[in-house]
Amino acid sequence: MPLPDHVTVHQSTQSSHSTKALLLDRSVHMLNFIFLSLCAAMVLYYILWANGLTAENYRIGMLRDQLNRLTETNGSLQAQKSLTEDPVAALQFAQDQHMVQASNISYVFESGNVALQK
Repeated sequence: MPLPDHVTVHQSTQSSHSTKALLLDRSVHMLNFIFLSLCAAMVLYYILWANGLTAENYRIGMLRDQLNRLTETNGSLQAQKSLTEDPVAALQFAQDQHMVQASNISYVFESGNVALQK
């Protein structure tokens, strides 16, 4: 039959061992919880970032479409304006401003942007 001291020492060692195992088990669970929380936070951040990026790309596309429509409208309006301008009114404006017709001109540049009057 074992000695009572020996049994007490054995039970104390066993309870100390089970306490260490319980603490280790709790710390592993806590680390798993922290790791899963960080993973969930990173997934949430990624989803929000991707959603924001998609929304901005959609907005840029909408603005580009609007710019294209406005450019087409501007071209159409300029064409209408040039058709409705009256050459007689332009001549009257030139005479009112004492403008004269240039004659005998030579171009300084080949592109014809600047002219000299002789």
